[in-house]
Amino acid sequence: MNYMIFGHRIKKRIEINKFLEQIQGFEEKDIDTSHHSFFRFSEKQREIYDNEFIKNILLHETPFLAGIQNNGLWALFYKYKKEIWRVIRF
Repeated sequence: MNYMIFGHRIKKRIEINKFLEQIQGFEEKDIDTSHHSFFRFSEKQREIYDNEFIKNILLHETPFLAGIQNNGLWALFYKYKKEIWRVIRF
């Protein structure tokens, strides 16, 4: 199996409340974004959505799924405007 695919699979689901407890008290200044934050975005999406958008989702929306991937990173899944957004958290 390709490690990239295997590494991004969810190995353990996390209760949403556990994730929300971990980010309780976070502010925008506590969240770093990078070029990779927009890796899955199309060019048009990159024109519309920015760092503030990603921070707003993390701070003000509730994911419908949270889990730890095989590579140890957290993956969060949000529903937004009929789309599914996947956010990776270190």
